[in-house]
Amino acid sequence: MSGVPVAIVTGGAQGLGAAICIELLKQGYKVCVADIQEYKGKHFVHQQEEEFGSENVIFSACDVTKESDYISTFELTLKTFHRVDVLINNAGILLEQDPHTLLSVNLLGPIIGCQTAFKYMGKSKGGKGGMVINMSSILGFFAIFGNASLCCFETWLNWIDKKLWSE
Repeated sequence: MSGVPVAIVTGGAQGLGAAICIELLKQGYKVCVADIQEYKGKHFVHQQEEEFGSENVIFSACDVTKESDYISTFELTLKTFHRVDVLINNAGILLEQDPHTLLSVNLLGPIIGCQTAFKYMGKSKGGKGGMVINMSSILGFFAIFGNASLCCFETWLNWIDKKLWSE
């Protein structure tokens, strides 16, 4: 088994998630790019394979609102790289009017991700431990007119992170 660290990054096909993936690859990580946007994800991975090698980066289709997608992502990553050391819950949406969709992606998604990571990485479950990083925006600390739902979800995610750290 390789000693090279392995990370899963949700929302990794574009924006901040893609930047995180690139930086991890530069730092010597193997990376699973997990994203709901298959075309963008596969295209991004193909670009990174050219620079970092196909043995260092994979794509997994992942809708963070579905536990089954997280499980498939962890299984694929373990099958390919034989370990998972880091989960970065980065997937999120901003310009969405439906509070149910905001709740599902921005709050429940990271919760499902944490629960799945504990199942696969938790020492009490036979895993080797690891790290989970939940990304959120500054909206969790400052309210912005017209984005009450998003501000609430970001605040809840920050609270959940504090709770998880205390356990």
